[in-house]
Amino acid sequence: MQRLAQVLVLLCIVALAGCEQNNAMTESTTKSEPVVNHSIGNLDHLIALPAEPESVKWSRTKTAGRGGDSGLVAVFRFSQEDYESILKRSNGREVVGDAIVNQSFYDKWVPEEVKENLAGELHADGESIVLVGRPSLKPNLFVNKETSSPYIHGNVYPLGMGYIALGLYTM
Repeated sequence: MQRLAQVLVLLCIVALAGCEQNNAMTESTTKSEPVVNHSIGNLDHLIALPAEPESVKWSRTKTAGRGGDSGLVAVFRFSQEDYESILKRSNGREVVGDAIVNQSFYDKWVPEEVKENLAGELHADGESIVLVGRPSLKPNLFVNKETSSPYIHGNVYPLGMGYIALGLYTM
């Protein structure tokens, strides 16, 4: 009987140790970077796609400095024809002057071939990059009115070479 009690105590200790290890694993995964997607997936339920992209990289994030608001960042590559059509259909510029993007967004999200192409058009300004000669556009073509998506505020950044960067957030 004493042997049975020892085995049961040992099993309980092992089980509890396993639970604690699972909790630690869960905590570390919830603190990790947001998931980056490379396929449309459910993106077309969150935003409108003004044309079918050739490629996409996107993620949902918590927007720093905006309380509990969430954000959505994406970089699309469209055909040159679709790219030009999107720029023509955009309803004007949201900001006067050149687009400004966060340095970490630029480093992590802008493809290398675009960085090489933009090299002469950049101006570093602290933690921001000024895209000289590239306006920031209203996100109207990317706002999904059919699903009442909360991602309605933000900017669209034409990067050239068919690439468009998008930063949207909720209020």
